[in-house]
Amino acid sequence: MRLIQISLCCFFLFLASCQDTNLVSGKIYDNQNQPLDSVKVLVNGTDIYTYSDEKGDFKINTNGLGDELLFDKSGYELKFEELNDNLSDLKILLKQKQ
Repeated sequence: MRLIQISLCCFFLFLASCQDTNLVSGKIYDNQNQPLDSVKVLVNGTDIYTYSDEKGDFKINTNGLGDELLFDKSGYELKFEELNDNLSDLKILLKQKQ
């Protein structure tokens, strides 16, 4: 009986820890308002990253508010975006390097 109680306690602690991440999503555009694919989206200070798809869409798990995303694509300026109150439908504009 004691083993079952300990197992249940561990299970619920595991579930609680899984809920500490937030899914952030958005779309990345260039100067002409065209979607950008293959943009690396990185949670700054971590090794968590993803790439935007052919429609410029991306989804990434973060710790949420206060995290900073880094957007990187060859030929474009780096962009940093701090996560505030909006974690979905982010609109990111990357400027071409001069």
